[in-house]
Amino acid sequence: MEFCGARDEEAGLLANLDDEISASEPLEVDDDLITNAGSFPQPSELVPIIAGFVRVTRIFKILSRTIQLLRRVKTTAAATSVRTVEPRSLALDLDPTSFSSYVSTTLGQLDTELVGLPSPLRVMNTEVDEDTSQPVQHAFETCKANILVTQALARYELYQFASTTGNDDYILDDLTQSVLSRLDMTSGDYLTANGSSMRHKVVFIAAFLLGRESGTDPDVVCREALSIVSSQDVHPTPTSFAKRGLADMRDIELG
Repeated sequence: MEFCGARDEEAGLLANLDDEISASEPLEVDDDLITNAGSFPQPSELVPIIAGFVRVTRIFKILSRTIQLLRRVKTTAAATSVRTVEPRSLALDLDPTSFSSYVSTTLGQLDTELVGLPSPLRVMNTEVDEDTSQPVQHAFETCKANILVTQALARYELYQFASTTGNDDYILDDLTQSVLSRLDMTSGDYLTANGSSMRHKVVFIAAFLLGRESGTDPDVVCREALSIVSSQDVHPTPTSFAKRGLADMRDIELG
């Protein structure tokens, strides 16, 4: 078996992932095309709303895999602390080629998902459809907000994994550098429609940027920030969400 180009015996931590998800993706058709007798084909000119769910699910699978690996690296490093083995040294002992391969492969997967988004879901498009009052367009904008934040979160976790395993040449790209300003241009309605988890993601990203800019351990900053958020109202209004979740953090964005 191979994982990201590395064989089991070479991949170290990469070869031992738990909870691999193998469920098939749902059929990308709108609900009104599904009948008791089966489903009709989705018209090629119409993008189904469920396409947004499918795309963000793919990103979550990538994010989950990266978090698992990062935790294992840190846990193994902590377990060997009696030998004063740093995470970077640990990574080198476990074949850095495997880790480097994972970083480049995973970044490629995230880029592929970003480029392959259907037109209504393209998060890097700065043009906003003027008619967002339609339920379908509102649903797409809500999906776009979720895709944008989850993409950025996956890239931040990959950045942490790269830094922890000695891949210092990994840099934050345009999407991660500008995610807060992009969200600041997004209606609070679309953000709050994703629930309190969206707020936690935004705070995590902002805290990560703050910790990275100030030289503080991002993990510490993120835990403190999320602790504060958890003690506040978990159902903020669109206005309070925008003020507390985005505008107040605009100054810490890099770039």
